[in-house]
Formats: sequence, structure tokens, C-alpha cells
Amino acid sequence: MESVTVPSFDRDALADFYAKISAGEGVSVAGFQQELDELFGRYRSPADLNDYRLSRGLWKKLADEVAPLSRLLRLRGIDSGRVRLPLDDHPPDCWLWETAGADPVGIEVTIALGRERYYLKSKMVREGIGRGFLGVREDARQADFSLALARPRAMYTPAHALAAVEQGICRRLAQKNYPKFAGFILLIEAPYIAARGPLAGDPARTRGCGRAASIPGSARDG
Repeated sequence: MESVTVPSFDRDALADFYAKISAGEGVSVAGFQQELDELFGRYRSPADLNDYRLSRGLWKKLADEVAPLSRLLRLRGIDSGRVRLPLDDHPPDCWLWETAGADPVGIEVTIALGRERYYLKSKMVREGIGRGFLGVREDARQADFSLALARPRAMYTPAHALAAVEQGICRRLAQKNYPKFAGFILLIEAPYIAARGPLAGDPARTRGCGRAASIPGSARDG
């Protein structure tokens, strides 16, 4: 029987994907999603998987820009047109042409509560088990994060978590409030907090959108 070599999702495959999506004309939205799905279906080494989890090295752009954009396109039902991600650390992070000949729309991607995400995933990588929420301010000292991680796991209320997410979103809005971001869609990726009861109809995202409208350099969050 002839053996078949199954390609893995390694750094070479990721570099090839980056080259395609950053090329001058970009790629079709359908092709972008299809190749991304195919890559994520492949084997990844533990080291590469952890680098993706921690937004580290070559995998940082995939975790912090490419994957959030893919989720936005699916959420908005955008399955045609073209996208280009320059991957050059200059705004915007993505250009989207929804129809042929249309002017491109710039999309800037940012992560709310990114430091908390990093510390939570670092603990999961080290210990094989993690937790979902710390509630430490983004501008807190590293010692505050270390102290929160050292405490035993504890329950938290939806109101506490939603307030933290709202604060994180507003912080990202303020940090993107500059002329160089004007006219772009601002995509803010934030933790999902499931709420029930009176909080279910009042997610932090709704309040964050209200604040986005008052900031000149922002278009909207997603």
C-alpha cells in the first residue's frame, strides 16, 4: 500500500498563505475562507499551536488579524468580493472590495482585554487547564495579573464580566481615536460573556457601540 503524506499547518504553509492574502489584488472572500478552513483542518505541532494561542511570532497576525476578520465576514454574511491583508503593521489591517469595481473599505482589527487573554492562555499552556475570566484592568501591573492567576478559581457574576468587557472595548476605542484610522471600520474582538435574566438584553457590546458613535476616528465595532 502506498503511503500518503498529509500536509501539516506549519510555518511554511502559513507563510505561503500570508503571501497570497497580502498580494496586490488580494484573494476572493470565498477563496480566503476556504483555504483558511483547510489550513485549520490540518495537523499543527504543539509548539505552533501554542504560538497561535499566545499570538506569538509568525502566528500573531493569524490570531490577531486574520482569524477575527474571517469571523466578521461570516457573521455579516459576506461571501463574495475580495480581501487583501497587507500584514505590514500600518492601518488598515484589511481592504475589502464587496463588489467588483467598488471602492475598498478599510477594516482595522484590535483586541479588547488582550493582556488578560494572554495571561489566561499562558496558564492553560503551562498547566493544561485554564479559566475564563480574571477581571484585571488592561493597564494593571504585571504583578496584578500574576496575583489574580495565583488565587484559587472563583465564581464571578455576569455583571462583573460584562463591565470588564465594556471597559476593555472602550479602552480600545480610545486608543484608536486618531485621524489615521478615520473612515475605517473598527473591528474589536472581545470575550463573549453569556448573560441571562435582566442582563441578557443589555450586552456590553451595545453600550460600546453607543460610545463608538461619539468618537470621530471610529466607524463601528463588530
